[in-house]
Amino acid sequence: MKLSKEQSEEVSRYIFRLTRYKETYDEMQDHVLSMLEEKEEPFDFRLLPELVNDTFGGHEQIRMNEGICLEQLNLSAGRTLMEEISCKLKTFKSFDNISLLLLCLLFYFETTNGIFNSVYLVYSIFLVAFYPILVYLYRIGFVNRSLVKPSMKNVFLLKIGLYGCFLSVVFYLLFLSQQSLFEITNHTRIVICLVLYYFSSVYIRSFHTFYKKKIKVFA
Repeated sequence: MKLSKEQSEEVSRYIFRLTRYKETYDEMQDHVLSMLEEKEEPFDFRLLPELVNDTFGGHEQIRMNEGICLEQLNLSAGRTLMEEISCKLKTFKSFDNISLLLLCLLFYFETTNGIFNSVYLVYSIFLVAFYPILVYLYRIGFVNRSLVKPSMKNVFLLKIGLYGCFLSVVFYLLFLSQQSLFEITNHTRIVICLVLYYFSSVYIRSFHTFYKKKIKVFA
């Protein structure tokens, strides 16, 4: 049977109440609408809960499956991001990495000679850590503004952004702060700061590549 616009909207509203994420909502809506259109008998909303329960296992099972899908996406996306970072580090002799290494050496000599303040490197490290959260805010504010449900991909961006911020704060309190938990010389503090700056620069380039491959392409 062919569903009317009102009937399709009624089905969508019902599925909306059952799901948490955009991916699940879209999949279930397409699947249920297709199943209803294949049936010959007239549309009866009272049969919709039974159809959904038989196909997807009910509300609790749907939420459980969403949690599994989110975990799988986090593992898959996290693995892909780590592969990008590993790839960037393996190409150590590339122009980008050599240029970055020379820039770190320049910062080292200028900082030890009092020409450059290493606090700017600390700011850049925090900015890199916070960058995925900025991308997340941009997506929910502009790219995915019209979405009726949050996207699992955006949840992943927020998660790695918060994780990066947490690590940055930990490293800052342990090594970079003037009141750090470990008593280290200023020279050692500069070296640690430059090492973190180098790896954060590799990370931001890897994140851009990962974002274009796995996140942006699917909007």
